[in-house]
Amino acid sequence: MIPVKIRNETPYRTDHLRAFVTRVAADELDTAQRRTLHVIFSSKVRRGWRRAAGATSGWAVIGGSRMTVFLTGAVDRRRLAHTLAHEMAHIRGMRHPEMRGSPRYTWASGWEALYAYADALPMDRAARPAKPSAWDRAAARLAHAQQMLARWERRAKAAQGRARRWREQARRRTAAASRRLAAQPAAPQKEGVPPCLASSEASSSALCSGRRSSSPSLR
Repeated sequence: MIPVKIRNETPYRTDHLRAFVTRVAADELDTAQRRTLHVIFSSKVRRGWRRAAGATSGWAVIGGSRMTVFLTGAVDRRRLAHTLAHEMAHIRGMRHPEMRGSPRYTWASGWEALYAYADALPMDRAARPAKPSAWDRAAARLAHAQQMLARWERRAKAAQGRARRWREQARRRTAAASRRLAAQPAAPQKEGVPPCLASSEASSSALCSGRRSSSPSLR
């Protein structure tokens, strides 16, 4: 059995829709086309179409591999199989003028008999999940809060351990830097140069010579 890629956006069961696609594709598509087939089932009303109970319509890329089938209301099995066959014919490359008058692809007389086999295929709606009670919702919120608390407690514990390690690193490096500064010899003083000139600042020469600054004083 060749798997077909199906995206189901309807309330019907995906495995039942897949059974329809597989059955019709066996008559309409070859092996290579079935391998690349991508079918989208949508419950939206196709643009430009009126909503009608049991109505089915489709759209496909001619010569492509993608098709969309629109299902509204209670789906008629034979109409669904007929619509699938019509869109798969487009995928094979057929256009509407080539299908004209054929009950296999149009609503010409005799189309219902061709797709009578669809009556035996399953077509059930998917079971809806039970709505959670107020107690279930409260229990879920409590479980989530406990999970988040445990996660952040683990992160806080890890952060405390890292802060403790870095605090110890900072203490050791501070002590090492202090020892190195204390072990450094004093800078040698040049012979015959007053200590005040050992500074590289330009103002030191004026201070050593005893000259006053040329800048006017404020009185």
